[in-house]
Amino acid sequence: MFRVTLATTMAFLSTYTLAHSDQPFDIESHSHTGLDSVLSQTRISAGLSTSYRSDTVAENSVWQIPGVLMGGDAHAPEKDFTLDDASLMLDWKDPDGVFAGLEFSKHGDHDLELEEAYAGMDFEVTDHLSMEITAGSMKGAFSPENGTHAYQRPFSDNNLLFDAFYGGHYVDEGARLAMSSGNLTLGTELWRGDQFPATSGTGGEAQDIYLYWLGQSDTIWWRLGGWIFHSRAENRKDDRLSDDHQHGTTTDTSVAAGIEFDGSQNAAGIHVTLGWILQDDWQLRLSGEVHQVKVDGNLTDSTRLATLEGRYNGYWIQPELEFQQHQIALRYATLNLDNHLIGAAGKSLANDAGLTDMGQNPEWLGLSYRYRLHENLALRLEWIENMTQESDKNYGAVGVTWGASL
Repeated sequence: MFRVTLATTMAFLSTYTLAHSDQPFDIESHSHTGLDSVLSQTRISAGLSTSYRSDTVAENSVWQIPGVLMGGDAHAPEKDFTLDDASLMLDWKDPDGVFAGLEFSKHGDHDLELEEAYAGMDFEVTDHLSMEITAGSMKGAFSPENGTHAYQRPFSDNNLLFDAFYGGHYVDEGARLAMSSGNLTLGTELWRGDQFPATSGTGGEAQDIYLYWLGQSDTIWWRLGGWIFHSRAENRKDDRLSDDHQHGTTTDTSVAAGIEFDGSQNAAGIHVTLGWILQDDWQLRLSGEVHQVKVDGNLTDSTRLATLEGRYNGYWIQPELEFQQHQIALRYATLNLDNHLIGAAGKSLANDAGLTDMGQNPEWLGLSYRYRLHENLALRLEWIENMTQESDKNYGAVGVTWGASL
């Protein structure tokens, strides 16, 4: 990922803002060249989430869910005041179907980064079939949960299953091909593999294929879909243990920094979102996913080697109820993790890599209430029970979310 300063970003936006004409743009009567044309087709949106938490599940240590290898941006939410997430997005599209996008994001103590930078084109193949081709740095489209921000969802905590299996969320350099017919979309993504659980190079890379169906009636809408995700890793380390990826004031770790994984991770998932529009401005939504993951490979350090066979599954479910300015949501997530390590060093490597069973399935339970103070501004209250360690952690959070198109 590219790193930029906030001053550079604001200077870039100021240049566009000052050059923007106050006159409305008519696509039919203007050419597609010139700055006014570019600006008329550019949408700028932004959002942020900031919270105060009474506690955290992993203070002064790297968060490790017992029983699964972790990495990427899978970090525990921080204690006290913190900026959970801040994003600035620029999207551009012309009438011929050519589009491009940039997203600058900041997560926790990380520097502001250029998280997404992509370009592509969509076009009609036949009267009933359209195609989209996209390339660049992108968020994986295989699951809608993968692309969410803390200010968009009911909870500031990241999804437990995505922390366990995709390093928080999957963002990588690659290419996407998607075909749509009516409300049905089939897509495939080819990735370089710079993001956990993959690595780049001849022994790495990742690919996925996904399918989803959008539908609606007078009072009900839905999104049903599924995906298959394959990744290969060669000499993969937990990059959260490096100085460039640590959050806060990490002084010790719960996993050994010198352990490497060489092997594959195959995942499959199903996503369901249902929405009902009830009478008197009441809305009810239900969303959830089921994940199955298979890990096969070798764990090594400078002196030890063991073969790892991991068979994991889990699910999360989230009902939401909304009425006027009020929204209440409940989320439950759980993992079932089964590991087999073969070799004389299997037990010792399992302990050092954080693969030991804590005696129960890791679970996460949360309750969220949001009150919309303004169309774009909301107050959020949360209660979380994080049951992913030997001792459960209960903490509350109060925060503010904001999101708008500028």
